[in-house]
Amino acid sequence: MAVKVIVDSVRINLANETRVVLLKDAKIDRYLLINIGEWESYAIVAELHGQKSPRPFTHDLLHTVINRLGAKVTSILVHSLRDEVFFASLFITHGDQEIEIDARPSDSIALAVRCDAPIFVEDAVFDQVGFKDSSSKEEDEEKLS
Repeated sequence: MAVKVIVDSVRINLANETRVVLLKDAKIDRYLLINIGEWESYAIVAELHGQKSPRPFTHDLLHTVINRLGAKVTSILVHSLRDEVFFASLFITHGDQEIEIDARPSDSIALAVRCDAPIFVEDAVFDQVGFKDSSSKEEDEEKLS
């Protein structure tokens, strides 16, 4: 079963300078950390704060292309974790057809925040690496946003 999540924050781990996105279960106090790249972290934070670039980022371009083709991003699903790598799918509708596209979670999230598309995480992924209390994680990480 998939659980709806929200982007709680994007952070930087001060110990190793990596970026993470913190997803929060929309209904209960449960979190998931996903490592992301620097550019993806900036793309997510910029959109969440309404900061527009003078030229479109890749995620802005993809959003525009999807819209101009008459399609719509309907949801994002982080569906699995294998060998410490998260896997996601991007769901797009075009007419009466639903298309599932393999995508990195970071790119999917950056696109979802631009499209106001819901983000979901499979319960099995939360069971593997989710956690209930973010306070211990906050000691090692600083918010980017």
